[in-house]
Amino acid sequence: MDTIPRLKLFIWKCAKDIICSKKSMNKRIPQETIMCCRCKIHTETTLHIILECPLEKAVWFGAGYIIPNELWNNPKDWISKWIMESDRYLIAKMATTCWYLWKERCNAVYDNKFSSPQQSLHCINSFLNDMSLVTKPSTQLTRNVAIPKWLPPDLYFVKVNTDVSFCHLTSTRGYGLIFRNFGGAHVASRSVVFKGPAGAEYLECLAVLESIKMASELKFQKIVIETDYLSLVQAIQRKDAYIPWEHRGLVEDILFLLESFVSWSCTHVDRLANKCADELAKFSRKVSQTHG
Repeated sequence: MDTIPRLKLFIWKCAKDIICSKKSMNKRIPQETIMCCRCKIHTETTLHIILECPLEKAVWFGAGYIIPNELWNNPKDWISKWIMESDRYLIAKMATTCWYLWKERCNAVYDNKFSSPQQSLHCINSFLNDMSLVTKPSTQLTRNVAIPKWLPPDLYFVKVNTDVSFCHLTSTRGYGLIFRNFGGAHVASRSVVFKGPAGAEYLECLAVLESIKMASELKFQKIVIETDYLSLVQAIQRKDAYIPWEHRGLVEDILFLLESFVSWSCTHVDRLANKCADELAKFSRKVSQTHG
């Protein structure tokens, strides 16, 4: 399993059914209730925490996992099934999802903090993206690690970088777009604030869609799109990617609009090389322009 040791240990504890669910704790210390603190409907067991709770099912659905109809007697049977039948990436994704569902449960119990499925999916995808960078074979590592930098596009191309920013305290979200030419010169930019319950993945998709619309308005013919949302890049490249179902319509719109360009490409960029778009996204929450 290509992931951190702490997560491996957690999956082992789940398989052994020894994590601190209310049902297991009630065997040692009587609890006021053994009902799930999130759905408040079912008994909180290990399987309920990582799979069967209605709120957790929404996260699994958004991650692209279809929960089978069969009933599981214990978590070991379910975990063994997807470990035996999945590839390395999917195993890491399944394990990470279980771990974050457990963390969300702990936040609800001990801190009275509740997250939406969209927020959970964003955390899961961000963690997987970070892990993909640190779990590469050691042969790919060099002694002198170069700091990622923004690179200009090829001759006659225009590159657009996009990023998002959000503040949970004020419930404001925004995104930033910046266009630069093959000489690295600034061509155009935009900051947009979005007031509403939209998740980070939705805004990432929306930012790319709006950048393509803006490129069309500016009559650019050859564009390069850079974003740090890896799953979106893979979806645009028509590769297997886990995009929440409610955002797939935006991806289809993106692909449709890209057909009008003479040439285009979409690539993933490291956050360190996406600083300008990041600063615009942060600034967007301070400007008056509103979208939505």
